[in-house]
Amino acid sequence: SGFSPGFGAIVGTDKTAILAPDLAETMWKYDVDLQKNVARTTDGGDTWSVPGGGNFTYAWALKQSNFARPGIATVIRGNTLRIDPMNREKLWVVQGKFVMASWNLGENWSIVDSIPGIGNECNAFVVSATDTNTWLALFQAGDRIVRRTAPGVWTTVDSIPFTEYGLPLEQDVNNPDHVMFAPETTSVAGASQHLYESYDFGLTWSQIPSTPLFRSSLRIMSERFST
Repeated sequence: SGFSPGFGAIVGTDKTAILAPDLAETMWKYDVDLQKNVARTTDGGDTWSVPGGGNFTYAWALKQSNFARPGIATVIRGNTLRIDPMNREKLWVVQGKFVMASWNLGENWSIVDSIPGIGNECNAFVVSATDTNTWLALFQAGDRIVRRTAPGVWTTVDSIPFTEYGLPLEQDVNNPDHVMFAPETTSVAGASQHLYESYDFGLTWSQIPSTPLFRSSLRIMSERFST
């Protein structure tokens, strides 16, 4: 085991390890104890192949159902599952307005915080690579970009309409403090809204006028590069 440049750090147990790439549809699974094969998927896990040949088996197990408290339904939009940037065995997920964490690769989950205000639909969730107490989330009630800096301390840094089901927030894989956001095309008083970016992990935002206009953007992708 070890690290594979371009695919991210290996995370997993002593049985298997997952190479978590920048491209969500592609994943490598290293079977440690059985065949010592590396299996590859390019369609988000629907089908797998073993480039070097040999057998490969895998199975899924439910570890956390859609969490709900009495009278509070949770709705899942976009993608709110994240690997902790400082501890590859720690996972984060937002279900509705509840932020949950796992310290053992998803085996067990606990609620650690909740997004304040009305609503229960979160489209995107990002954890700061320099301070894992700092988070960003897209929350549909009021179409808010919310930022958390300490337990229970949340601020709405902007309110700009965005797509209902997409994932229009992305973290730059080359500079994790650089985040990008694609709002609806004419989202503020009929004015054209271009791509937004922030270089201080969502504290302040500015538009990039040279970027195209987006209508119900489903996904922003960041690609790794080297100079």
